[in-house]
Amino acid sequence: MILIAALIALLAPPSGEYGVICFDPAKGSMKGTRVVLSGPAEDPTILFQHCENGCSRHRTGASSLKGDVLDFEIVNSTKETQTARFTGGFRGKVLNLRGLNPDFPFKSGRLRKDQACPRDTVKADP
Repeated sequence: MILIAALIALLAPPSGEYGVICFDPAKGSMKGTRVVLSGPAEDPTILFQHCENGCSRHRTGASSLKGDVLDFEIVNSTKETQTARFTGGFRGKVLNLRGLNPDFPFKSGRLRKDQACPRDTVKADP
């Protein structure tokens, strides 16, 4: 029975929240990157947020999750012609994400599942 539960956990999509957006009350700003995965592995729903002195507003375009490899595209909500592609791999509770567009502010990062904010900041949901 334990072996079956372990196999199901290995085959399940890595849904959840990776990375974190934190608010610094002393500076009055938000910073961080967050990817939220939900839905079935063959057609995952992805929420991508990136904050550096303000937060970007994007909606997810095409996405795929094959094994532990995640590929997705985001579209700028205010300028439909601006898109950015990302690829990443899961290793345990970490999503190693890499941006494929050199002009997009997020280049790469290790986003931990259920990551906490540094001291003196609080988790934000922009």
